[in-house]
Amino acid sequence: MAEDECVLDRIMHMVNSGDNRGLVQLMVGFREEWNSLMEENRRLKKELHLKNLDLRGMDLKGIDLSGVEIEDSDMSGSDLTGADLSGARITGVKFADATLYSVNLQSARISQSDFSRVHLYGSSTYNMHMTGSVNLFDAYMERHDPSIEETYRTHPEITKRGFRMLEAAEYEIEHPDEEDEDQGY
Repeated sequence: MAEDECVLDRIMHMVNSGDNRGLVQLMVGFREEWNSLMEENRRLKKELHLKNLDLRGMDLKGIDLSGVEIEDSDMSGSDLTGADLSGARITGVKFADATLYSVNLQSARISQSDFSRVHLYGSSTYNMHMTGSVNLFDAYMERHDPSIEETYRTHPEITKRGFRMLEAAEYEIEHPDEEDEDQGY
């Protein structure tokens, strides 16, 4: 345990010094070790804030990023199959074209991030919150939660139709006195 704490302190030093290349090498090359360190990190209740990471096109299958704050990073085109992002705070992260099969996103807080063309299937999204302009254009999502017998599916046409409906509702709120004319929505 003391050795893990020492390694965690070195990771914290890497984070604080901006050694993003070293962090990426650790996350990708030594995933099992990284995941065990994240377990120890949760036990010690240390906050880990990852910023400006370039993880484009990486194999991140099964990576543990639970409870981590991830900001202004690029994971586009990466494979995060089986990853744990539960409780993560994700801001300004690019996930475009990423594969997110069976990902744990429970209680994740996601804002100002790009999920365009993402494939998100069989993932746990209970209590996940998306706020602050999350791009879901051309995203393919399917979720099934047997505990609540709910299935959620979307595809680009449903997303576009939803945004058109939101635009029409916003227009009506902003222009309440105008006649019911076809506003092009």
